[in-house]
Amino acid sequence: MFKKISPRKISEEIIEQFKDLLKTGEIKPGDELPPERELADLLGVSRPPLREALNVLQAMGFLEIRPRSKIIVKSLTKEPLEEPLSLLIEDDIDKVFELMDIRKAMEGWAAYKAAKTATKEDIERLQIIVGRDQQNFQDH
Repeated sequence: MFKKISPRKISEEIIEQFKDLLKTGEIKPGDELPPERELADLLGVSRPPLREALNVLQAMGFLEIRPRSKIIVKSLTKEPLEEPLSLLIEDDIDKVFELMDIRKAMEGWAAYKAAKTATKEDIERLQIIVGRDQQNFQDH
C-alpha cells in the first residue's frame, strides 16, 4: 500500500529548475549557459550532480554541450519531438492519456478558430478536398 519515499537527487532538482526556466522563458533556445564551474556556483551544487543533470538534459534534446566550449539551449522545433516525448512517457502510461487530452483540446481550439476565420474560398477548397477523399475511399 505505501511506497518508500526517496529523497530527490540533486541532479533531478537541477533538471526541474532548468525545465521551469525554459517554460517561463527565462532561458530560450539559442541561449548560452554559463560555463560548468560558474553554473555549479550559481546553483550552489558540486560539479558531479551538475554534470549528471546536463548529460540527462542533453540526452533529452534540451541542450547541446560542446566540450571545453559552450552549453547551448537547443530548439526542440528544429528536431523531431519524438525523443524527448518518448523519454517522458516511457515509464508512465498516464502521460500518454494526458498528452491525448492536450491534443484533443488543441485540435478543438484550432478547428473552432479555423471555422471562425474561414473565408468562402477556404470552405470551397475544403469541400473539394473532402470530395476527393470520399472518392478515393470509394475507389479502394
